[in-house]
Amino acid sequence: MEDIDKEDEKKIIFEINKLPVKQTRKRRRLGMLKAFLSWSAERELGPKIIFLKIEMGYHERLIPPSQDELERMLSVAPKRIQRVIILGSRAE
Repeated sequence: MEDIDKEDEKKIIFEINKLPVKQTRKRRRLGMLKAFLSWSAERELGPKIIFLKIEMGYHERLIPPSQDELERMLSVAPKRIQRVIILGSRAE
């Protein structure tokens, strides 16, 4: 691990960015890698590494169902699910 330099960091970021997942997942994975490297540095298993940052991701905003869609979902959903549908349709 002592051979990791800025070029290696850039390669890691490049590889993470190629993953077919959302940006928030990429940041999470990079965070786990940073945590591991910090953990190993604290135990003197490797050098302390200041890592490059990866851009922030944004969560998708879901469009709530229309009144017609709500009525159709409620008409076929079991009672226990109807409550979830109703409560979820009011969350904004």
